[in-house]
Amino acid sequence: MVVIERRAVRRRRPLTEGDLSWIRSTARWKRLVDEICVPGAVCGICLGERGPILFDVRRAHPLSRSLDHIKPLARGGDPWDPANLQPAHLSCNAAKGDREPPARCNRGWSWY
Repeated sequence: MVVIERRAVRRRRPLTEGDLSWIRSTARWKRLVDEICVPGAVCGICLGERGPILFDVRRAHPLSRSLDHIKPLARGGDPWDPANLQPAHLSCNAAKGDREPPARCNRGWSWY
C-alpha cells in the first residue's frame, strides 16, 4: 500500500488501489522476464502455433517476448511467483487478457 501511494505522486495519472501496472516497470519484473523468456522458449498460450517467440525485433512487435500470468492478477494471481508465469508472444498475451483457460483445455488457447 505504501508503494502505491509513493508511486502515485511521481506518475502523471494517479494509481487506484487495484492498479498493478507499475509492476512491469520494476527491475525485479525485468529480471523475471530475462530468466523466463529465454531464446528457444515456446509461447505458453498458443504453444508455438504462431511460430517462435522473437527476440531480435522491437518491443511492440506482435511476436516479441512477453511474460504471461497463468492465473491473472485480476483474479488473485501472484504477480511475482515464477510458477504463475510463462513466456508468451506479446499478441497472444494481449488477446488472452485477464481470462483463464477452461478446465478441459490441454492444448493451448485460441484467443486470436
